[in-house]
Amino acid sequence: ANNDAQFVKFCELVGREDLLDDPRYATNADRVRNRDIVAPEVQKILKQKPSAYWVEELPKIAVTCGPINTLDQVFDDPQVLQREMKISMPHQMAGGGSVDLIGSPIKMSKTPVSYRCPPPILGEHTDSVLEDVLGLGPAERKSLRDEGVI
Repeated sequence: ANNDAQFVKFCELVGREDLLDDPRYATNADRVRNRDIVAPEVQKILKQKPSAYWVEELPKIAVTCGPINTLDQVFDDPQVLQREMKISMPHQMAGGGSVDLIGSPIKMSKTPVSYRCPPPILGEHTDSVLEDVLGLGPAERKSLRDEGVI
């Protein structure tokens, strides 16, 4: 729930009005400050029903939500299938194979998207960015590495 009104509606929906009486959850700022306490409480509530239930019920009370899909669910999504958004590219982390990726939903007949490079692994382009964009030479980059900055 992104604001105080949504939190009230959520608590009422799930029958946990007692949370509204807790001063640690009185305002959004309080809930953020006490996230380590409120988040597990909300997680317990959400785990009681499947995500499909929440995706259907929460919008009825004006609480926005959406599922967190597994890769299987992403690639089986009707919108992803209709827009032909599943692409496959060779990737160094795939052991000589390919990885499935989400492609662009934008389809233009005269300027189709060209997929040239797979997603980088962590730090793969650090040196080229530091050199090309910031003009840092090898000694400066080594110093940053030695200091644990990069």
